[in-house]
Amino acid sequence: MTLELTGWPSFRRPTRVFFLLLLPCAAAAASGDSYLKELIETARRRGLPEDSTWQLLLHDRAGLFGGVQSDARGKRFFLSPRGRKDPEAELEATLAAFFDAKPSAPEVQHPQCRFPARYEWLKERLSFDASRLPEQACPRFEEWRNDFRAASVSLVFATSYLNNPASLYGHTFLRVDRAGARAGDPLTEECINFAADTGETNGIIFALKGLLGAYPGRFASMPYYFKVQQYNNMESRDLWEYSLRLTPAQTDRMLAHLWELGQAYFPYYFLTSNCAYYPMTLLEVADPSLKLTRRPWLRVIPMDTVRVILDQPGLVSSRKLRPSALRLMFARRALLSRDEMLTAEAVAKGSEESVFKRLDSLDPPRRALALDSAYDYFRWRHGGRRYQSPEEDRWERLILVHRSQLDVKSSDVAALKLGEAFPPDEGHATGRVSYGEGRLQGRLFDEVSLRPALHDLAEAPEGYVPDSQLEMFHLTGRFDRQDGRGYLERFTIMDAVSLSPLDRWVKRTSWNFSFGLERPRDLPGPPDRRPVFRLSGGAGPAVQTHLIHRETWYVMGNGVGDVGGVFKDSYRVGAGGTAGVTAELFSFWRTTAEAGELRYVGGPTKKSPGWSWINSFSLGKDFELRARWRRDGVNKEALFSLSLYL
Repeated sequence: MTLELTGWPSFRRPTRVFFLLLLPCAAAAASGDSYLKELIETARRRGLPEDSTWQLLLHDRAGLFGGVQSDARGKRFFLSPRGRKDPEAELEATLAAFFDAKPSAPEVQHPQCRFPARYEWLKERLSFDASRLPEQACPRFEEWRNDFRAASVSLVFATSYLNNPASLYGHTFLRVDRAGARAGDPLTEECINFAADTGETNGIIFALKGLLGAYPGRFASMPYYFKVQQYNNMESRDLWEYSLRLTPAQTDRMLAHLWELGQAYFPYYFLTSNCAYYPMTLLEVADPSLKLTRRPWLRVIPMDTVRVILDQPGLVSSRKLRPSALRLMFARRALLSRDEMLTAEAVAKGSEESVFKRLDSLDPPRRALALDSAYDYFRWRHGGRRYQSPEEDRWERLILVHRSQLDVKSSDVAALKLGEAFPPDEGHATGRVSYGEGRLQGRLFDEVSLRPALHDLAEAPEGYVPDSQLEMFHLTGRFDRQDGRGYLERFTIMDAVSLSPLDRWVKRTSWNFSFGLERPRDLPGPPDRRPVFRLSGGAGPAVQTHLIHRETWYVMGNGVGDVGGVFKDSYRVGAGGTAGVTAELFSFWRTTAEAGELRYVGGPTKKSPGWSWINSFSLGKDFELRARWRRDGVNKEALFSLSLYL
């Protein structure tokens, strides 16, 4: 029998069979095209390209001159050539890609699987007809998502660490908590981290490139114990864990979007688009009602991220401190008598097994506490290295073997006196605007200063690392009332101080480092208003006392180099030393005093003695009153100022 089609040309049988086989495909394609047009029209009518959730999924931000543009980079993240700047074109291309045929190679993902968060949102808003738009199986994505077994999310803040240029401001990341996980034991949970891919260890280069967005930033997931080892143990940084009230469905949506971001990277800007900003975009995708990033910020600092999260009504359910290894070591050691501490020290430093006989005179609970402290100290001395020697491995096992022979539970962390540990949300805001009036060499002046970040030694320490200072991009201008002229007093790009009081077990060097523009204050004669570029640094020991409340005393050797036209040869270099103290007299009153001398080669002066005394009075978290007296060379100055934190 021959099948004849009326109106069709007469073909030989093989050709007719070929066209007959194509008919269902052509019909399906026509049906798909029709349904795609229908979906696109519906999406336009409902305003989906302008919907805030769609723009969150694309990481769109309003441009300076109108329109929107995505922060994301990477060709595979966009399905339309215009997708980065045109959310409507990207939506249409996304819908069209969802109709693609199933890939023939198993390693190739269907667009529905590459963009599961987009697919689920569009499916919900447009009510996809599964008979006209078949849903694809996504085994790779499902396996990845199921590994999380996600039930909730926590925001984790790691306190600042001045010895690492990438951690000057602290760090925030997310931890995904599994369903059914053991309470209080989240070490095996997965965390979501955003970081710049730098490979840079030079702090100055890191800061400059970070300001220019020269580094790519990417999301990555890793077990939480990796971060605990890095921050708690190796860098001795406290971790503050904030549990968030996200539903399992919201957490699932966040993970689906994280899967999509494996195809993207973002320019990393040190002060704005950084490790503090991008985790908040994930939380907004999880719950689009949150208003975390859609505000006109000039800077985004990890500590501020915590405050923004806490400002969201009902979002944070609990807060918990995971203390650093150093804090735990000091807390456990404080429970020992002096003889027990010396025994624990000998065990930690020992190499001959006979040293363990010193524990025989202690009853089992005290022996267990001494061994726990010995192990803390051993890990402090050796734990920062990637690899241990065979002898160190042997000695660590011996300590653990002796401890395992005692049927005594270790001291519960909650029962230890961990010392003052203020959460980051209890400190003053990171930005500061100040106005002051003063006198310099008999001339009255007004002073205005703006500091975007972060903290100095004279400010209330709550929420910050004690005895530390980190000021960046601190701009100070003055107006001389006598001649009615304004001038730049200083522009500090970076000014960091880390005071580490010496301890029998912990001996770390204190240091300072700064660079930027400033007026040379020690030159004789009328104030010279021409700024010079100054680079300075120093190091030395510090000790802590408790004469009143807590005082930190320090001595440092310092070096300085100045470059500018005020000097005969356009430069001078100097060296000298300073000694100082910073003390908390009352909860609202802090004082810092410093004195020293620099000797110069080049420039009009050979030596420059100087001192300063600052008293700061906290008027709540938002205001501070400050009085400062100082001498530089022969010049004396007094300044009284009021600061607003914002």
